[in-house]
Order: sequence, then structure tokens, then C-alpha cells
Amino acid sequence: MRLHILLTAVMLLPLAFSLSVTFDVYPKKPVPGDAVRVTALLSGYALNVELKVLDPLFGTDTWIELGDVSGNSMPVFYITLPENIKPGYYQIPVEVRFEENSVRYNVRTHIPVYVIPEEKDVEIDVYGRLVKGVKNNINVTVKVNGEPLRNAVVKLIPSLEGSKEYGLIKNQKTFTFTVIPECKKGVQEFNVVIEGFRNEKVTFFRTIKKICSKQDGIAVEANIPRTLTPGEHTVELKLINNFDIPKEITVVTSSNVLLGGKTSLPLHIDGRSVERIPVTLIIPDDATSVELVVNVVSDDFNRVFRFSSIVYNPPEIIVYFKGYRDKKPLIEVANAGGGEAENVIVYINNSPYFIGTLTSGDYDSIEVEFAGDVNVLLSYNYLGKKYTRQVTLNIPKKDDGGITPVYLLTGGLILAIIIYWFRRRSRD
Repeated sequence: MRLHILLTAVMLLPLAFSLSVTFDVYPKKPVPGDAVRVTALLSGYALNVELKVLDPLFGTDTWIELGDVSGNSMPVFYITLPENIKPGYYQIPVEVRFEENSVRYNVRTHIPVYVIPEEKDVEIDVYGRLVKGVKNNINVTVKVNGEPLRNAVVKLIPSLEGSKEYGLIKNQKTFTFTVIPECKKGVQEFNVVIEGFRNEKVTFFRTIKKICSKQDGIAVEANIPRTLTPGEHTVELKLINNFDIPKEITVVTSSNVLLGGKTSLPLHIDGRSVERIPVTLIIPDDATSVELVVNVVSDDFNRVFRFSSIVYNPPEIIVYFKGYRDKKPLIEVANAGGGEAENVIVYINNSPYFIGTLTSGDYDSIEVEFAGDVNVLLSYNYLGKKYTRQVTLNIPKKDDGGITPVYLLTGGLILAIIIYWFRRRSRD
């Protein structure tokens, strides 16, 4: 009964910008009260992408942060259908905003949802306050409108009890289960199975998604910038204890994150208070993105927080004279930076020489027809943007004795020294 709805909303942007948004909605035919999972399929390059549901029937004015996009990304969020919504086809208006070069863009589109009537023979509802990582009491109400169920068994998955047996459900009965929800993306999914007998054994199944509460628990915030460079960076973590009582917790980070030289730190936080701790984020030279992973553990709480950033590690295209080969000057073009340079083209006195792609530390040689002081224009692409740089290169005239193997070896040594110097300069 659940179909897949797929809408492609391609946004028209300036020529220097390209971003497309596709919404994938599940379940395809939800009933009133369902939490609908929406996957935003993002393609292109943009920073600080956010989305807001404009119709107050399906949400508030809160902006949903989808993060930065470099290539393809599939963030997930949920919208909850009101219990009293009428069956029919809805186009839920949304606004998408993003930025590049400190300029904000706003585009409006919509999410299609087709609501069907709920089956009334056996009605199932799950309700109760959900807090991630701690024990919660959740109620499952079963309302039988038709023939009563005999030898009924009610299962809630996941739950600590698993199932509860009950003799006869004639009208309505409520069962209480204990759960420790994971609350992925702020939503917990439950599967409810009702088994019983009428003339024969019958089974009713319902998947229900409930939005988790954010009022209790321990929250973590990080002031990590959206773009970083390779090396070491100090980031402040803010741990927020939303419990009324003090908590003894342990903060565990990934191997690239240090808490005073360690990856684990025991901590005491008073009730309804905030604790700030500095951490060192280590980014390798070849990284294109970095993720700060923080796991907070206590006696009744276990949650992982993730914060990501794009690593700006641009290429550094250099060019120098290497020597002569077959009476022609030999020019070396190298990438002394960290990122990958695409579509590298070298213009010498307006004559183009196509190199292609140069990864970090990679190089290529070209034969030219010039000598003396020449104008060199270096052109390449990085992360979808074009960069150019103008330099002057001296190509000495060839001696009659030609070039020796030692001279070629010296040229290779010069290249290694230049790349090392550029990388030291970028780290400093």
C-alpha cells in the first residue's frame, strides 16, 4: 500500500552556480498522523543549504539545516501529518536557501504528498515522550472496531519487553512498553504487530514514526567552521546537560580529535548547566572533508554527535625551466599544493599547452619553442571553479654542448625542493 513519490525540482540559478534538489518521500501513501520521511537529493556545489516548510499545517518556520553540498548529498528530515488531515493530494510548499561567495539565494518548490484514509477495523496508536538514549515508557493503544480479538498478543519493536499477551480485546486497550530510542535524525520508528484470533488467526501490522523530544538529555554543540585548512585547529565543544540532576559523563572522540592530548575525558556536569571544553582537531594534508565525532556516555545516556566541515586545500600550480631535450626547452609543471587541479592549461606567450589533471605532488613536462623571458598564464579548476595566475619564466638559451644527465637530475631535485617549500609555506 505504500508507493514511492519522486519529485525532481531543478532550480534555475546563475551560470556560475548549479544546484538541483530532488525530494524522495516515504511512505508514498501515508495516513493521517504519519511521520513522513523526506530525503532531499542534492547535487551540485553550495554552502549552508537550508530548507523550511512554509505551510503551518505541516511544520513551523524553523529552518532545517541540510549542510554543505559538494557533489551529491542525501540528508533526511521528517514532516508529521496532522491527525485531522483530510485524504487527498497535497503540494507542501518549501523554501530552499544556500550561499556562495557570501551571496544568499532563495528558491521555492514543493513536496508532493498523497494522503489516504486510515483503515478503521483495528486502530493502532503509539504515544508518549521520547528522549534519545534513555529509558522511556511508551503507550500502545489498540482499538478494535469490528469483531473482538481473542488471545491477543501485542508486539512493539523495538522495546525491552518485546511483546505483551492479553486475553480479549473487545473495544480498546492500552499497553505500556519500555524503550530506549535511538532517535535517528530526531525520529524513532516503531513496528507494531497485533496477533489474535477471530474465525482464524489474524495479524495487523503498522509502522509508526514519532518525533523525539529535545528537552531532556545531553546536547553537544561545536563551533567548527564550515571550511578549514589542513593542520591543527582548536574547536570548542559546548556540552549542555538538560537533565535536572548532575551527570557523570565520559566524552569520547575519534582519533583525529584530542581532548588535552587524549581521546577520552571523564566529566561532571551539574543539572541544567553548560560545560565548555577545548579540543584539537587534526586535519591531514590530503583531506577534502573532516568530521568531528563526539560520543557522550553516562549511566543512562549514550549518544553520538557528528559535525562536518569542508577542507579547503587548494592546489598550487608551479612552473619552472628544467633543461633542454632534443634542442628544445623543457618546462616542468607541478602541483605543489594539496588539492587536485583539473583542466590544467599552461599558456606561454599565448600558446596553449594542455596538461589535464594534476594530483598533489604530480607533475608533467612540456616542450616549448621559446627562450628568454616569457609570459606564462596558469589556468586550472578546483572544486568546480576556475583559477588563473600570471608568472614570468626565464628560459636560458641552449649551450652548444647540450644538456647532460646531471643537469636533468638537478632539475628533478629542484622540483622536489620547490614542492617541499610550497607545502611548508601553506602549513605555516
